[in-house]
Amino acid sequence: MVNYRSMEKTPDILSAFRKFAGFKLLEFFLFHPQSEFHLKEIARRSGLSPSTVKFYGELFLKFGIFQERKIGNQRMFRLNENDFLVKRLKQTYAALFVKSLSLEDIAPKALTIAVYGGFARGDFDKDSDLDVLVIGDKEDLDMEQVRQKERQSGMEIEVSVYPFHTWEKIKREKNPFVEAVRKNHILIKGEGL
Repeated sequence: MVNYRSMEKTPDILSAFRKFAGFKLLEFFLFHPQSEFHLKEIARRSGLSPSTVKFYGELFLKFGIFQERKIGNQRMFRLNENDFLVKRLKQTYAALFVKSLSLEDIAPKALTIAVYGGFARGDFDKDSDLDVLVIGDKEDLDMEQVRQKERQSGMEIEVSVYPFHTWEKIKREKNPFVEAVRKNHILIKGEGL
C-alpha cells in the first residue's frame, strides 16, 4: 500500500508538483481509481481544505476527469477511468513517479532496467507494487538500494533479474512474460527490450 507521507519527502519533480492542490487531489484519485468519495472524506484523506477539494473537484468534473454521483445531498466523486485523458494522465504520472525514484541506482552495471506491470500500463492503484526488470548479473543488484527505494516510494518493489543470454533466449522462444513486458514497459536504462 502506498505511504503518502514517505512520498511527500521525495526531493524531486513530484514534490514540486505536490505543492499544487489540484495535482495533490489528482494524485489521490490516481491511486484510488475504483473508489468513490464524498467531498469531506476527500479533504480529510488528502489533507486539502473542503473548499479546495470542491473547486478542483468541479473543475475535474467539467473536464471529464471525474465522475459524480449524488446520494441524497452528498456528492460522490470518482476517477473517470473511461476517459482518454485519464489514461494518459495515469501513464504520465507513472513515468514521473518512476523517474523520481532513480531506479538506475539499484543496478548501476546492468545492461537494461525497465519497469513493467501496472505502472507501465497505467493501471496501478494504492495496493500496487512496482515491477522492475533488470537484465544483467544478479551480483549487480544492490538490495540496499532496492530497500531504500521501497522506503522512498512507500511501496514494495519486485525485481526480476535475467542474465542477458537468458533474456535473449526466452525472447526468441516468444515467452509470454517477455512478450508482455516488451509490449508495456518504461525503459529506465539501456537498449530496447
